[in-house]
Amino acid sequence: MISVVIPVYNAADVIGRCLDSILGNQTDLEVVAVNDGSTDGSGEVLDSYAAKDSRVKVFHQENRGNSLSRDAGIEKSSGDYIMFADADDRLEKGALDLLAVYLARKPDLLAFGYWIDFVEENYSVDRILQDKTYRDSFAAAVDFIRDTGSFNLLWNKVYRADLLRGHHDFPLMKTTGQDFIFNCHVFPRINSVISIGTQLYHYEKRARETMVTRYLSDGYGNLQRKEQALGEMLEAYGRSNDPVYADYMLSEYEVYVLNLFSPQCPLSLQEKIEEVQKNIYTGDTAEMLKKGHAAGTYTKLFQKLLKLGPVGLVRVYTVLSSVKNNAGGLYKGIRRVVNRH
Repeated sequence: MISVVIPVYNAADVIGRCLDSILGNQTDLEVVAVNDGSTDGSGEVLDSYAAKDSRVKVFHQENRGNSLSRDAGIEKSSGDYIMFADADDRLEKGALDLLAVYLARKPDLLAFGYWIDFVEENYSVDRILQDKTYRDSFAAAVDFIRDTGSFNLLWNKVYRADLLRGHHDFPLMKTTGQDFIFNCHVFPRINSVISIGTQLYHYEKRARETMVTRYLSDGYGNLQRKEQALGEMLEAYGRSNDPVYADYMLSEYEVYVLNLFSPQCPLSLQEKIEEVQKNIYTGDTAEMLKKGHAAGTYTKLFQKLLKLGPVGLVRVYTVLSSVKNNAGGLYKGIRRVVNRH
């Protein structure tokens, strides 16, 4: 049986669509929905589904955040396999029925392709994984980090349940990074991995959710927690010096710098220069990042700009952010082209 764990917080207007996309499958399944202190009627919507369909289990709790909600869902699930869904996303028709076919081969983890649906801009981007069977989870982790970026994700994977229960792998964070750190904790316990290219999940992405529009005051601390988790995972594999470390951190430092140019960032130009100097150019971080493999267009640009030093880097990003903020339509058009290629 597949258990689908869904943390729900103030999602009354979208949770029904998510549940319908799951319950339309015929395979043996259960939904474990954790109502995380919603105040908008989400709990009532969940209870109505549970009353109509015995496959839906609902648990109500005070607001504790996604990490503790997912932990609770794992412990309350009864399936042989666990996957995660977000309340505002949806599965493709028949997704779980197809996954059940591959799960009959008893992998520790099954990963699959997905769509990123840009809601305001009304277009979608394909993310297709390789059709591949791994007998080494480290090789899978490297491919997911380098080739697809899906190591950051929970919802395009199905995990063997006994590898999760009792471990409490989610970090107590309210910002981005929980999924990545969770996978860093789990992957060393995994042996066999199956990856399929078929796209089965729709992830809805809204502008307000991105780093460049929502300033994170602890952006560097968030980065450090992910950097530590990655280092610990590589150490667990006995691969502490693997080049994938620089590959991943290059993209994370790019996101960190972008966050400094969110419209909500209160730092002055000089303060941004000082922060970049301290966190990138003090020590050997900049040299490490120059050795990473830049997979995306923006990451390649960031890597090239590193040679300008803190002052030059900040000044160029100041210009780029001004273009973005003052010519939003043009920026979105460029992003659409980049995302599609």
